[in-house]
Amino acid sequence: MTFAEEFDNYCKTFGRPDYIEILLGDINGRLLGKWLPWQGRDKLVKGDVRIPISTLAYAITGEEVEATGLGLITGDPDGCLAPISGRLQPVIWAKDNRAQLLVDMVDFAGAPVKLSPRYVLQQMCNRCDDRGIVPVMATELEFTLIKPRIDGHDAPCPPDGVLAAQPYDLDVVATYAPILQDILATAKAQDLPVDTLSAEYAPGQFEINFRHSSDILACAEVTILFKRLVRNVVKNHNMAATFMAKPYVNHAGNGMHVHLSLQNLQGQNLFAADKRGRLTPELMQAVAGLMDSLPAMQAIFMP
Repeated sequence: MTFAEEFDNYCKTFGRPDYIEILLGDINGRLLGKWLPWQGRDKLVKGDVRIPISTLAYAITGEEVEATGLGLITGDPDGCLAPISGRLQPVIWAKDNRAQLLVDMVDFAGAPVKLSPRYVLQQMCNRCDDRGIVPVMATELEFTLIKPRIDGHDAPCPPDGVLAAQPYDLDVVATYAPILQDILATAKAQDLPVDTLSAEYAPGQFEINFRHSSDILACAEVTILFKRLVRNVVKNHNMAATFMAKPYVNHAGNGMHVHLSLQNLQGQNLFAADKRGRLTPELMQAVAGLMDSLPAMQAIFMP
């Protein structure tokens, strides 16, 4: 389906949006972009909606990083934004008629920009295809509800009346049912494959699991879209939410767990131990690869 066809189908279901929020994922997993009036949809198809390539590699705090060799130091050249099929969705929490669209960055010839996280992940998937390997993945995200902050530098503060420790406490889930139900309903409306929800250890902390899938690109897309969804939905309840790793010094932090296995083309798990409990060469190689690459990956993980 072309984007023009997808847009027409969207309008039949949700009405014509006032504008489209164009969302580009950067290396930090943030969604950056532009607002595009619906009349500009043809510009998007033609590759005429552009944004600097350096956008992909901003610091977590938003500044350009000269050491990347991108940005003003090279004239800050543009890339073109290309729609990702199936990612035109309603912005449920907005009070106006608004759509959102996940995009990727390509060059003027339509070729992928190699800095694009989506392109990098696609290359990994291609390497698995070449080996006859099928990755299967799901993420689970922890987030913490906090009081709204006027100044972003203020320390986060938990909601009134929450417990210091609340793991799997259904009473806590019931207390925040209006917010959590709104999150789940919005995720369903945006076709995000939510599985289970539970209260986690820290005050005001919750965890959402997603269903496993062999569509690794979709798993990554769902993860970053869900973080945007949660932050915006809770605003309508006069609350805020954070996914930061350690909101409180003396309480458990938020994790983002990635569940990953590799299967062969017959659906057998290549990481499963044999009947004697011996680890497979594929699992040992995967662990060795993680250990080898982890020091360099801190530049990505530390923010």
